[in-house]
Amino acid sequence: MPIRGTGREFIHFFESGWYNISVKRLHWVLIILLVSVCALTNGVPAATTESPWISAYPDSRPIPRDPRVKADDAASFKAYGTGVPPWFLPVPIWRALVNRNLFKQPKLHEPVARIEDRKIDVPGGRIHIRIYTPEGKGPFPIMVFIHGGGWIICNLDTYDDVMRSFCRRAGIVVVGIDYRLAPKYKFPVPLEDSYAGFLWTAAHASELGADPSRLAVVGDSAGGNLAAAVVLLARDRRGPKIASQIVSYPGDSNLDTGSMHLYAAGYGLSRDLVKWSLAHYMPSAKDYDNPVAWPMKAHDLTGLPPALLQVGAYDVFRDATIGYATRLQEAGVPVHLTIYQDQGHILWLSAADHPQRDHALQEACDALVARLKQDGFGMSLKR
Repeated sequence: MPIRGTGREFIHFFESGWYNISVKRLHWVLIILLVSVCALTNGVPAATTESPWISAYPDSRPIPRDPRVKADDAASFKAYGTGVPPWFLPVPIWRALVNRNLFKQPKLHEPVARIEDRKIDVPGGRIHIRIYTPEGKGPFPIMVFIHGGGWIICNLDTYDDVMRSFCRRAGIVVVGIDYRLAPKYKFPVPLEDSYAGFLWTAAHASELGADPSRLAVVGDSAGGNLAAAVVLLARDRRGPKIASQIVSYPGDSNLDTGSMHLYAAGYGLSRDLVKWSLAHYMPSAKDYDNPVAWPMKAHDLTGLPPALLQVGAYDVFRDATIGYATRLQEAGVPVHLTIYQDQGHILWLSAADHPQRDHALQEACDALVARLKQDGFGMSLKR
C-alpha cells in the first residue's frame, strides 16, 4: 500500500537530499509534476512509494497529519527517566539514569538455551561480549549484534530482551558487542571495537556451535550506524564474508534533512539530542563527513550483503535511512525498507507491550531466517 502524507512533507522529502540526483533535469521535471499532483490530491502520489523494495506497516491506513506519537520534549525526557535534557547533567549520570529506566521496562524475557559472558581483546583494550545460544542442534547461523544508544548510553543489559528475541525466534547464535562508549572513547573506537567483535565472532563461530558461512551483522540506532559501517569495513578490509545485514533506523551526522527539521522536537528523539550526541562522539568537525564513520556518505556501496532497513515515519533519521536504502538499491544491493507508521525513533528497545515493537523484531528475525536458509526456525510474521 502507498505511504501518504501532506504535500508539504513530500516537498521536504525531496529537499532533504535522500534521493540521488544523477540525472538532474529529469528529476526536476518529475519533482515539479509530482508536487503539482500533491497540491491537487493533498497527498503523496502512489507511484512514489510503490517500489517493490519499500513497504509500510501497518499498511491499512495512511500516515495521519497529526501523529499521536507527538509529545512535548519535557514528556520525552521524563520517559527517558531523567526529566531534563542531557546537557544539564554529567554524562555518566545521564547514562546511568537512562539505562536504569530502560532496564525497568516490561520485558518478554524469551527463553534461550544458554547465555555466556566473555571478554575479548580489541585494539587498545578489552571489551565485554555476551553469547546467546538457541535451543536445538547446530550448527546454527550466527549474528553480531551492535546495540544503540547514541554511541553514549545503553549496554548489553539494556538490550538483553532484544538479543533473547533474536536468538529464540531466528534460531541463531547472537554475539552482543559491548563497545566502549563516547565521550571517553570517541570515533573510531566504538567502530573498531565493533569490527574487532565481528572478527572474533567469525573466527570462533565453529566453537560456538555456529556456521561462519551464515554470518549476519545487526544493529539499531547508533548500533545500526555501526553495523552498516562494520559491513563496509569488512568489504574494504577483505574481512569475513557477511551473508545478511539488518540496519534499523541508523544514526547519521546530517542535521539538515527534511525529517530532521520536521520532527526536530516532540517525537522522542530530538534534533538537539542528536546534535549533543554527535558532539560527544565525533573527535573533530571534519569527521561529520567521514565515510568510514557514516556509510551513507560512502562513495561506493557495491558488493554489500542483502539488507533490511527499518525506520519510523516520524523519526528524525527517516530521510537519511531512506537515502541510504535508495543508494544501496542503486548500487545493486538487494534491499528492503519498511517504514513504520505512527512511530518515532525507537522500535526494538521499546517496552515489550509496544504495538509495533513485536512486528519490527519479527520482521528482522524472518529476514534472517529467509536469508540464512535455516528452515524450521522462526515464527510467522504477525500483522
